Amino acid sequence: DPEMLTPTLSLLWQASDGKIETLSAAVGPAPESQLALAQFLAEHEKFEVAVKIANSLDRRAALNLPESGKLLDSLFSAGRIDLASELWRNLSGAEDQSLMWNGGFETPIRSNLAQFDWNLSQSKYAKVGITTATARTGQRSLKISYNGIDTTTLNNEMRQLVKARPGARYTLTCYVKAERLVTPGGPQVVVTSQGSETPVAASAAIEAGSYDWRLLTVDFVAPSNAHALVISIKQTPQFSYVDPTSGTVWFDDFVLTER
Repeated sequence: DPEMLTPTLSLLWQASDGKIETLSAAVGPAPESQLALAQFLAEHEKFEVAVKIANSLDRRAALNLPESGKLLDSLFSAGRIDLASELWRNLSGAEDQSLMWNGGFETPIRSNLAQFDWNLSQSKYAKVGITTATARTGQRSLKISYNGIDTTTLNNEMRQLVKARPGARYTLTCYVKAERLVTPGGPQVVVTSQGSETPVAASAAIEAGSYDWRLLTVDFVAPSNAHALVISIKQTPQFSYVDPTSGTVWFDDFVLTER
């Protein structure tokens, strides 16, 4: 009975004085049960063992289970960004060691497992989404179609969390393309520490006009207490009222490297 698993683990934890082997012996091989055990251990601060159990499972079986997301959230809450990133990459099948995931938007975003992927949401000021009609490389890019509303503001509609090394030097690059962009102050690629709204670094504002792909580069140093950074696209009006932004902007080929 799956509903009895967690209470059973709690009883065994107390009776065995926290022996993980005892709990493992009582849990069946089903991925759901193994992940429930991993979640239980994470709640008791046995984070490394919890991740080891989760990583031992068949990736495809664990990928779509809600228990995987819950375990990742527990690691986040405990501040174990390193273990959360390791588990997330294993579940997502990330074979390369690039610091940013899905920088070219080629991999479909899984809404139930987007902790270290792009998080996209809509705004009254613009339509945001992945397009296959335009790309610098590959088949896809990020498209922002402005709705022409005054005092255009973009904040958390486009962002990705990345693991960072405190005090390390980084270079962030991407490419931008515009068509009929009319704006008093265009969007910027912004880097912040996780949980902070204060920019660590930001690119120059995207210029108005129509042009093909242009390179954007941002050099920065991660704060001494930052174990995770947020890469986002923001647009902040300089005054309480500014003229509307209209037109279309595309982003593609994000790359983050440590120098």
